Amino acid sequence: MDSQAKLKKPWNWWKIGFFVILFIFEVTREIAVISSHQTPVVNESLSVINADGYVVARGKWRRTDYGSPLIPKAVSIECWQHTGQCVEAHSNTSDGYVYAPRLDWFDAKFTFDGVTYENNQPECATYSVRIDLKLEQVSATRVRKDNPTNKLCKELEPRVAMQLVEGFEPNKEPFKGHFVPILDLVGWVIKTLFDRERS
Repeated sequence: MDSQAKLKKPWNWWKIGFFVILFIFEVTREIAVISSHQTPVVNESLSVINADGYVVARGKWRRTDYGSPLIPKAVSIECWQHTGQCVEAHSNTSDGYVYAPRLDWFDAKFTFDGVTYENNQPECATYSVRIDLKLEQVSATRVRKDNPTNKLCKELEPRVAMQLVEGFEPNKEPFKGHFVPILDLVGWVIKTLFDRERS
């Protein structure tokens, strides 16, 4: 009888409860860490449309000359051949903030295969934009002005080449730079299971 009593020792439920609460707290902390460090993401699909002299291009600018990345911004360009003008709207994101959209109007040149315009309004640089209607691509070049009045303009690179690309890019490494061991483990298990399913 004594040996059976020893075998049926009661569980220490408070210890189990403590570790369950600790686990829930850690998962909640990790989710809060990931959520608090999310930055605004540009979500503008790439498109170039030409409809009887009305041209629309949307996306985000990406460098094509392999320099430092540009500040993410959603861009929309609309051009009308009958007025010979284009309007460019863009909205910047920086340090977790999204800024109000800006609209700029430009005189444009229309040809059978494209539209071009120049933005000379910025204090430091001139932007030359070309919408290629055959290739359905939009490219631009930013060239620093020779003698800008603002001394900070000298910090700009002399020339930057860019192209309008797909705006939305899923975050493939959401846990990078964060100490989230439980979510890392869960992510690894899910990835391993999916890899086994595929093979």
